[in-house]
Amino acid sequence: MTPEANQYYHKACSLSDESKYEEAVEQLNIAIQLSPDDALLYTKLAGMYSELSDWDNAVEAYKKALKLRPNDAFIYISLGNIFEQMQDYKNAYTAYNHAMKIFPEYKYNYLNLASVKTHLKEDEEAIKYYQMFLSYYPDALDARENMASIYLRMNKPQDAVEIYNDIYLKDPATFKDFSNYGLALYRISDYENAQNILLKAIKKDDNDYVARANLAYVYLAQNKDDLAMNEFAKVLELQPEMTSIRFDYANLLADKEKYDEAIIQYKEYIKENKDNPVAYRNAGIIYEKKGDYENAIKTLEEGIIAAPKDVELKKELAKSYHLAKQYDKAIAMYDSLLEQDSENTELILNKGIAYHAQKKYSEAIALYKSVLLKDAEDKTTKDYLLKAYIAQGDSLCSEGNYKKAINSYEYAIQMDSNNPALYLSVADAYEKIGSKSKVIEYYEKAMEIAPENSEVLFSYAKSLTKMDKTEDAKLVYEKALSVNSATSDDKYNYYIDIADTYYKNKNYPMALAEYKKALEIKPKDEYLNIKLGNTYKGMSNLSSAIDYYNKAIEINPNNPDSYFNSGLCLAELNNLTVAKEKFSKVIELKSDYAYAYYALGLAYEKEDNIADAVKNYEYFIEYTQDKNLKNNIQNKVNKLKKNLPQPVDVE
Repeated sequence: MTPEANQYYHKACSLSDESKYEEAVEQLNIAIQLSPDDALLYTKLAGMYSELSDWDNAVEAYKKALKLRPNDAFIYISLGNIFEQMQDYKNAYTAYNHAMKIFPEYKYNYLNLASVKTHLKEDEEAIKYYQMFLSYYPDALDARENMASIYLRMNKPQDAVEIYNDIYLKDPATFKDFSNYGLALYRISDYENAQNILLKAIKKDDNDYVARANLAYVYLAQNKDDLAMNEFAKVLELQPEMTSIRFDYANLLADKEKYDEAIIQYKEYIKENKDNPVAYRNAGIIYEKKGDYENAIKTLEEGIIAAPKDVELKKELAKSYHLAKQYDKAIAMYDSLLEQDSENTELILNKGIAYHAQKKYSEAIALYKSVLLKDAEDKTTKDYLLKAYIAQGDSLCSEGNYKKAINSYEYAIQMDSNNPALYLSVADAYEKIGSKSKVIEYYEKAMEIAPENSEVLFSYAKSLTKMDKTEDAKLVYEKALSVNSATSDDKYNYYIDIADTYYKNKNYPMALAEYKKALEIKPKDEYLNIKLGNTYKGMSNLSSAIDYYNKAIEINPNNPDSYFNSGLCLAELNNLTVAKEKFSKVIELKSDYAYAYYALGLAYEKEDNIADAVKNYEYFIEYTQDKNLKNNIQNKVNKLKKNLPQPVDVE
């Protein structure tokens, strides 16, 4: 270096000491013009460019220095440092490796090589260089911590724990990497020690969100869910951008049935992780649990846009369509899935359930049968098939197609021959088509299976009364009442049923006896008092009939039938004044009660009050649905009107 260049070099050094790097660069460039072959000037210039973060010019300066001093290992090391700053780790490695070849005695260079390999995520190589470095510098704690963190990244937590344990025990006061130490302990399932280490990290720095995140997972592993939720919430308060934990936080909230909070976390997670189908699916499931099928469908459909091939998402969407009663869409989704997996019995079953919900029982039954061909012992499918046969039978009965209904019930009986309710359904269908012998046959079968089943016995007895087999019915009723499960309501219904049968057959004394037995159980039963009134009326005991109608009125003063029946008895006793009051009360309660007008018309006609009789008959004609009587009364009105006083012409 010439004396004049040396002067500029020293000026540059002074300017550098004052952090005037740009001016120092100017002085060095002048010095280089004076002494272009001096490597020191280029290395100093590279250093100034480094201070200015002008990495490209720094690299060029070091390369010029190396042309002059190609065997200077430290220039290569400095060049490697610049490449690391530029995140050009491959060229950094080349530079450090060249330095090692030139000057293998400089063992500290192993740390540089380890650092570059760490950045390149060539972990095995990084570990090798750290081990070589530590063989010469065993007390370099930073290097040991770095090596432990690499073991953690390599999913070798036990190796990481051994290093962290050694570092921590040697000098707990200076230990820094609590978060990774706790994470390593967590990964080897040493949750208690992991918790203790992470709590130390948080004690040292309350805002250490990484340590808090790791602690949340430690608590989660120990089923300390409330503590885990608190830590997750604190992490997101400190670092809202840490979306990676929101998924697990949302899952935990969902498990604790905090559905609204879980949805918020899933939504925030999905914003940054649009390609995770599980997040969409889990959010959809939460909406389903909330009964919000509209948002469940919306979320799952968005998930399928993000992950169109995800089968589990499609299954969940089909389920949401099903729950939302959008059965056609559910079936279309099942069909789409079955195109890819035609033997999937779960999908076939679910498709059958969708048809079942649409009351398309034949389609559902065919699908259930196809599942059972593959697994004859599938209890769930058997249950659905049985329900489908029963529902099909019920549906056919409601349509009046009793013979086909019986076939469906018979299939159900083949599957569940010890279910007495099925025999009752068949008996009821036979009753509708008038096959009395079959009715009795199926009730008898039901009684063989469940001889003390009160439902079977009471149903059979009621059916016998409909067939006018009153005495047989009484025997069955008595047996029904003898079983332990019989209640006072059962006794009441028995007496009423038998009494109604006697009444229907005009055996009023027997009907009266049974009604009075029922009255002992329910003396305040309005309709029972009306039935007693009707029975006395049938026996022509009108005063007693009126007494029971009046009792019914006391129980419920707003039932027009009680007043009407009482009025009929009073009219028959020729107490027309009180009878008219009763009929008028009926009309007050129910203005379109046609027969009350008819009865009033008759009463007025008996009193020769033709005008009021005609007026009430006309109201009857207006409200009645009885066409024959309507025509008769119209003819009567026409005749009565002829007897009404005619207006006199005034001249």
